[in-house]
Parts: sequence; C-alpha cells; structure tokens
Amino acid sequence: MNWDYFRTRVLLSPEVNNLNCGSFGPSMVRGHEFAAEQRLQLASRPMDFYLRLAPSLLAKARTELSAWINHNPTRLFFTNNVSTAINQVGRSLVGSGFRGVILTTDLEYGCMRWFWEVLANQFGAEIRTIKIPRMPEDSGEILDSFAKEMTEGVKILFFSHVISATGMVLPIEEICSLARVKGITTIVDGAHGPGQMALDLEKIGASAYCANLHKWLCSPTGGAFIAFHDELAERLEPVTISWGYSGYCLQPERKNPISQDDPDLFGSTARLRRLEFQGTQDVCPWLSVPSVLEEWREIGSDAIYARQREMSGFTRDLMTNRGLEVWTPANGKLSGAMTAWELPSEWNLEAVRNWLYYKHRIEVGLNRLPSGELLLRVSNHFFTQKSEVEQLSNVFRKSVPDLMSEVGDYL
Repeated sequence: MNWDYFRTRVLLSPEVNNLNCGSFGPSMVRGHEFAAEQRLQLASRPMDFYLRLAPSLLAKARTELSAWINHNPTRLFFTNNVSTAINQVGRSLVGSGFRGVILTTDLEYGCMRWFWEVLANQFGAEIRTIKIPRMPEDSGEILDSFAKEMTEGVKILFFSHVISATGMVLPIEEICSLARVKGITTIVDGAHGPGQMALDLEKIGASAYCANLHKWLCSPTGGAFIAFHDELAERLEPVTISWGYSGYCLQPERKNPISQDDPDLFGSTARLRRLEFQGTQDVCPWLSVPSVLEEWREIGSDAIYARQREMSGFTRDLMTNRGLEVWTPANGKLSGAMTAWELPSEWNLEAVRNWLYYKHRIEVGLNRLPSGELLLRVSNHFFTQKSEVEQLSNVFRKSVPDLMSEVGDYL
C-alpha cells in the first residue's frame, strides 16, 4: 500500500505533527469538499437546500452509514457530537420518578462523568462505579469487574467502547450481553469506535451506541450519531422541541396516517425527525458521510485497521524504550489505534501540551486521571508516518529532571 499517497487524501497541515486523532481528527479531502459544496448551496439558496436538495442526501447518508455499521436505518439519527448524543439519551431515560442505580466506570471521559453526576444529583439517582483493571491480560478480568457490580437495582450501564485516556478496547459485545440478561439498559460512548475498528452494532447489541464521525472516520467536524434498539424507540426524547416534534406545520391529519418508521419527505421518518431535527442547523457534515465512506472503501477498511495496528506496535516499542510505563494492554483484543504512557504526575498538563506544541510542533493526547496519573496518548492512523513517531520519541531522550526543567518553562 502506498500510504504516502493515501496521506494526501487527508487535510493535514505540514506545520504540525498530528498524533492526536483521538481528540480531533483531520478531514478527508473528499468529504470536506462535498460539505463545502453543500454549504455553498445552503448559503445561496437556503429554501431550496432544506426543502428539496438535502432530504435525498440525508436519506442516502443515513442508509450508507447504517449499512457500514450494520444497523437498522430506522433506528439511527444524526447529531453534532457524542456529548450531545449522550446528553439526549441520558435525559430521555433519567427524570422525575427515576428509581435505580446508574452504573459507570472509573475511566470514563471527564465531561461525561460530570453529566451523569449532574443528572443523578438532579433526580436523586445513585451512581456506582466499576473499577476497571488497569492492565488486564484478557477480557475475562474486565468482564469480572463488570459482573461484580451488576447487582439488583442497576437500571443503566454507561461505559466507553474505547477508553479515551488509555486506548484500552473493552469487550463490548460480552458486556452488553451480560447486561441484557440482567435487564440493564446499556448506553455506550462510542466516540472512538467508527474508523478505529469494524463495527457490527446488531452483534454488539447495545441499547444505544453514541459515536463521533469526525475523529477516526475523518468526516467533517459536526458529524455524530445515535444508534438505538427497539427497546428505546418510545423512550427517547428530542433535545429541542421543534417542527419535527408533532408533524410538520400542523397539517391536517392524513386519512391513512403513515407509520412512525415509514420514510417521510425530509430524508427521515416521523420518529427520527422528531429526535433529529433541532431547528435550522448546518447538516452538511452529515450529508458528507457517503463521500467519506467512498474514500474508505477505495483505500480499504481492513488495510486501514491493519495499518493502524502496525503503527501502534511501532510506537509502543519506540516509546517504551524511552523508559516510559505503558498504560495500554498488549493483548490485541484489548487495544487498538491509541496507546498511552505515564508521565511524571507532578508535571502540569497544560505546560506539557504547550511544550510539545510550541517547542516541537507536536500534538498528542494528554489526560489527567481522577487518581492523579498524567498520561500521554498517541493516536496512530493510516496517515501516521514513522518519522512523526520518531520525532516524538526523540523528545524523550533526555532524563526526566532535564525534561522537567524544559516543561516548566511553558507554564
């Protein structure tokens, strides 16, 4: 594979070494250009765009994305990001009168943890936390930690498919199966799923899978989705009450009303439009999904995933040889395209970020765990070059005291 050529099909600034797809992914050229074309249509002929041009494009985007992740297109709707998606699902399920336990883990993304804490405080729910093994040798250790906490009273289980801070991939299918047997609703933060691994959501069986398209899939920023199963069809509520909520423009009722899941005039269904339509907004990132998936098919998804793992192995060897302690399991079933290492806990996170960017022009992921550890996380995509990883590795050739002095200058 000519990875140098395929790299040219991604918008990458030559001025920065981008090793942080885990936070924000660059856009595919084709998807970016398609979204830009649609924005021009939106800017110059907005009525025509929303009423006539966008519906068929939206229907195509939904259909192609659903096929790519193996999910029913009448049970998937678009949103702008995973944070919004999880807020929408969580607030639909937890409200006045909620009685039960919300179970989550001790390695969840910080702002998502805040969301569940706020929700629990607002409605008097209880939150319990699963302590996930830091470096498990197999998935059995992780499943045991989940099973131990799935006790009577647990109504909702929220967890990440891929742990953002460490890059560990959880055995999602087995976790969801265990929860289903116990009657527990599963909400999955799949921010790092699409584009880092092949997804089969029907096989996974989560009640709701919320995911970004602008990280690993490299779709234009502002694309995410909620894929849900039948059990939630009547329970999900929109974030905003708009024209999709109860029909369109208060038209007279049809003599033969259509089903909530039949196609409508807006590239959606009555059910999905109620959940998806939030008033006037930029839907162009959603419409660009087929263009992005076309790019993936041309390069080859399996080849991309293999390249990610190859580069992750190269990065693991190089960085571990610098004496840094790795925080991502070596087991290939529990790891993917992100690998993390521990930095001295006394280092200031923002100082490290500034030091790597302003002195070395490198972007990486940095995370401070609730337990205090400071982790440096490297994201490897198909466009990552060995020279970029070597540049990062060379930064850590110096001793910790010498580096600490350097980092301190960027506070």
